[in-house]
Amino acid sequence: MPKWSGKWLGGRTYTANDGSTRWIIRKTVAGAAYNITLDVRSEAEALAELAVFRRNPAAYRTANQERVEGAQKAQEDAAKAVFLDENRAQRFLQHLKDTDRSVEYLKSTRSYLAAWATALAGKDLRALTGPALKKLLATWDTGKKWRIIVFKSFTSYLQDAGELDPMENPGRFLKVPPARRNHELKGYGIEHIQKLYAALGSQAIRDVLCLQAKSGMHGTEVDRLASGDGKIAVLKNQGEIAGTVTFKHKTGKRFTVSLDAQALAAAQRLQVRGSAPDRQTIREAVERVCERTGLEFVHFGAIRHSFATWLIERGSTYNPQGGGLPLEAVSQALNHSSIRTTAHEHHHQPLGQRAPHANRHQLPLHHHAPGKRRRRDAGGRGDGHGQPRHGPLDGQGCGTAGGKGPGREGSEGVAARAHSAGRVGPRDGGDGVAGSRGAGHLHPQVVGRERRPACHPGWSDLPVNPAPGVVVPIG
Repeated sequence: MPKWSGKWLGGRTYTANDGSTRWIIRKTVAGAAYNITLDVRSEAEALAELAVFRRNPAAYRTANQERVEGAQKAQEDAAKAVFLDENRAQRFLQHLKDTDRSVEYLKSTRSYLAAWATALAGKDLRALTGPALKKLLATWDTGKKWRIIVFKSFTSYLQDAGELDPMENPGRFLKVPPARRNHELKGYGIEHIQKLYAALGSQAIRDVLCLQAKSGMHGTEVDRLASGDGKIAVLKNQGEIAGTVTFKHKTGKRFTVSLDAQALAAAQRLQVRGSAPDRQTIREAVERVCERTGLEFVHFGAIRHSFATWLIERGSTYNPQGGGLPLEAVSQALNHSSIRTTAHEHHHQPLGQRAPHANRHQLPLHHHAPGKRRRRDAGGRGDGHGQPRHGPLDGQGCGTAGGKGPGREGSEGVAARAHSAGRVGPRDGGDGVAGSRGAGHLHPQVVGRERRPACHPGWSDLPVNPAPGVVVPIG
């Protein structure tokens, strides 16, 4: 029992065992009784605490109570702390993989996420502030936009998983910079792309360039198609349309594009390869070519925008049936909200059962390997008596697979080298990829003493089986 020693304005005092005086607030406010021992050493300090108590009796805490409650809260917060650790990073990457993100996207995201994890090691994400994050971003010279995108995606994932409260999500402090409206970046001319294609040494990189320049596909869509997440269909009797590719658009919907012979062969080669070259490999190859040739550097991500510009300036729509408007134009004329409405009510075939109209522009692509003679990639199976076979690979070539002769048996392969079709005479070529004649080629074909461009569209008078010993020079 305390030994009461007196009264003061806030209540009573008592003498402790060590002889010191303790001040106690004893008050009843709004029907609630309060009996609080103060952590003070004088009556003046007690009066100051009393003034604080009177402002909000229910919320009043002594200094000792605040220390105890603060320690308890710190322990609770430590148990609830959210860090950018390996476990959360792996779960986030698996989430992206489950949503069909490309391998290239996952690789890039992992790289940026690792940089964030290093910079924020041991820091609770809930305690991060806007100025601190912006100061950290300023230490990186490149990739600020994608660093922000990756960080915001990661914190949004944690918020959706219930690990971050919306008001504690540090991603809210960062804003993704708007896309650059750089018209020069989107203005690569057709001649520029042709020169780059001709100078690139890698067949796989040329195939990526060909697909993006001729179809307008996203780089990530080419990646998915090459990895097998897409369907390639070879068509017959469709005029300039040699086939179609169906792939998953970034929205998740399946999309089908018609391709000419050269683009179709590029898609086939990439899919046989199993993957497209990664962004870094492409960048380094383009930089080397530009340094050697003096060409302006080409961002592959901007080729899609150039494709749109080319269509606006000189494009046309090709219908293998010989006429008519595409369903999109009919749908717009009828003011339908969806093209499927037009297809359902006015078209005799459902969507997907025929090749879509091809959006085309004049973009012949040719590659010349300086100092080398290459065989075209469309040869027939060599057995010394192989029959020729047409096959549009990289150069749209329709070279033949050798006349009769003692040559060695050719390999059965898919577009082993650019432009190789098998040489007439002592050796035959391998099996080509596609089975239709390509659209035009720059290389001359020698038949007897006459010299003329080979495999130009519409030049059906070219000999299919040149005489034995006649060489088809390439490059």
